[in-house]
Amino acid sequence: MSSLYGILTMKTLMHAVPTYVLIAFAVIVGIAFLVGFAKGVRRVAWGAFYWLLASVSYVLVYYFFRNYNILLWMVAPEMASVAEFIWAMLLALVCMMAWLLVYGILGLLLRPREVLYTDKEVEIDELGFVFEEDWEDDGPDFVEETYVIKNGKKPKLFGRLAGGFMTALNAAAVLSVIVSLVLFVVNGTVLKNGYIGYIFDVPLVQTVFSYASAYALDFITIGIVMAVTIRGYRRGFVGTTRKFVVFVGVIAILAACFVIPFTQFSYIYFISRLIERCASMYTSLDVYYQFLLGRITAGVVLAIPGIVLVVVINVLLKKLVNAVNSCAFLRVVDGMFAAVLYAILGALLVTVFWCLLYILEYCGIFYVSDGFDGAYATLSTRFLDFAEFFLKNFVDGLLLQFKA
Repeated sequence: MSSLYGILTMKTLMHAVPTYVLIAFAVIVGIAFLVGFAKGVRRVAWGAFYWLLASVSYVLVYYFFRNYNILLWMVAPEMASVAEFIWAMLLALVCMMAWLLVYGILGLLLRPREVLYTDKEVEIDELGFVFEEDWEDDGPDFVEETYVIKNGKKPKLFGRLAGGFMTALNAAAVLSVIVSLVLFVVNGTVLKNGYIGYIFDVPLVQTVFSYASAYALDFITIGIVMAVTIRGYRRGFVGTTRKFVVFVGVIAILAACFVIPFTQFSYIYFISRLIERCASMYTSLDVYYQFLLGRITAGVVLAIPGIVLVVVINVLLKKLVNAVNSCAFLRVVDGMFAAVLYAILGALLVTVFWCLLYILEYCGIFYVSDGFDGAYATLSTRFLDFAEFFLKNFVDGLLLQFKA
């Protein structure tokens, strides 16, 4: 009797959880609206809005162009799943890049940003904002060259309402992803057979899961690529190159300079003479430690010119970044170049992600295919088919080795 009472209690609790989640959802979205209302639309994040636009655009574009996959004409029938995957991914990337271009242009036109005003007098306040005609002050400060914040005027009612809507949408999108992922995990694992599985008895959860199974995983996949792509756009191509050169350059120089004195390169006349001279600084030590410290010191000496070169390149690229950022057109072009590279990187990341999901499903740990409807979640279906095409034989062989 006590066990039956416990089951009924847990069942009642699980049936009540969706109501509490819905209340928390509404409270968080309401708070987000108030934050956005206070800041105005120019000063809040726009990423989730463009993510939803790109995701909805992909659903519509794929519906209209699903029968025009020219790649199917170029490959053998057994490669059809790969052609379908590439076609779906290309359509998704086109939608993302189109909306990212809109995002970049509107961001330059509407978002507050620092602009260098030169060769003319501008009116600014103590915070660096350009004076607006309806602002009152005892007297403006006139300067000939300064950084001021463009588009920094106080938001009006429409801007505040739009900001509230944008932040509420951002919060709702993030919370929806979290809820969808929780439902997917519960539905695709043994958790569904436990107490937590009772939440699927609630009509609200059934409705939410029906929509989530149709679109959520596609939207999440696009969202991951979109987040990486926006990150690349903000960094810019030149900025990304600068960070890459500095990071890789320092590691490569340090690695090379401390490997050279301990390998066959140490027999080169210049290197061997350098090691001998550095070792002569430690004549008071044992011969072994003398030459060991001599080789380490030689590595430090060899690294100094390389580090100086990296610093010079970093300074030059920094000036180039500032020059690009000072021109709106160059900033958009630079950002779009970087966005393309980061979009490819994001596509590779989600491909690896889906390959891992396929392996988990193949091993019976997490049945991801139970979480989406193949008739609607076209991108998820293509990713899973692509992973199966390349990984099935590999996973079969791997599992056979473990069983043996």
